[in-house]
Amino acid sequence: LIVNHILNPHRFNLYRTGIAVGDYPIDHHHDKNPEAPVIEFPKVPSYNIPLGCLITKEVDNFLVADKAISVTNIVNGTTRLQPVILQIGQVAGAVAAMAVKQEKKPSELAVRKVQQHLLKHKVYLMPYIDVQPDHPHFEAIHRIGATGLLRGTGVAYKWANQTWFYPDTTVAVVDLKQHLAEFQPNIRFEAVEENLSIRSTVALLNAMMANEAQKRFPSEKALEAFLVGNWAKMGLQRFNINREITKTELAVLLDKVIDPFRKKPVDVQGNWLQ
Repeated sequence: LIVNHILNPHRFNLYRTGIAVGDYPIDHHHDKNPEAPVIEFPKVPSYNIPLGCLITKEVDNFLVADKAISVTNIVNGTTRLQPVILQIGQVAGAVAAMAVKQEKKPSELAVRKVQQHLLKHKVYLMPYIDVQPDHPHFEAIHRIGATGLLRGTGVAYKWANQTWFYPDTTVAVVDLKQHLAEFQPNIRFEAVEENLSIRSTVALLNAMMANEAQKRFPSEKALEAFLVGNWAKMGLQRFNINREITKTELAVLLDKVIDPFRKKPVDVQGNWLQ
């Protein structure tokens, strides 16, 4: 994990493999040494720790934890903090247990299965300050965040940096199209509105299913009828085909209808496996 991964997480793929989070500034106390060079550490938002930081490259069945995880000297200035290393210890224990039960090396475990196990125990995959474990859609939002389809906004803020998901805001179509192109390059989805409506969401879901569409829903009308019948069952309220959809609602629909977190797995570097 290098400082650029923290400053611009979505320019890289490692954010997709997050298993813990941190929010402390980069701080080394190096200036206590009068001979130390003057270093201006960059201001960073909150961030997640990739699973690969715990898995060694050349030694099988050995997990790194505490402050020894794979980060640069600069990044260690934030990951060394107790709240981060406590999480790392929890994750290392969970990964070790999964490896034993599945009779696999830690490096052979499916990243998404590790993340899903952690989510069930209310572990943060993404550093969303406004989507905490008691949020009714905590798991769905974190799963979709780990695909990059919906993203948070990072803020360097004093001694407790932040990343905001803004769960109750609308979804800008221009941003969504960009994220879709990275996730599913050949998708055909058109929407002329500024913010995504529920009507356009139906078209989006239908387009994302592509070859699955005819098997599951013969038309957008059939998909719309499914959403009407299951809207409340998915924990959502106020179905109105013409209103703008919220980020939480879109995350839930993507998670329940498309399931991109499970259907498009990643390797330990965060690259798509299919």
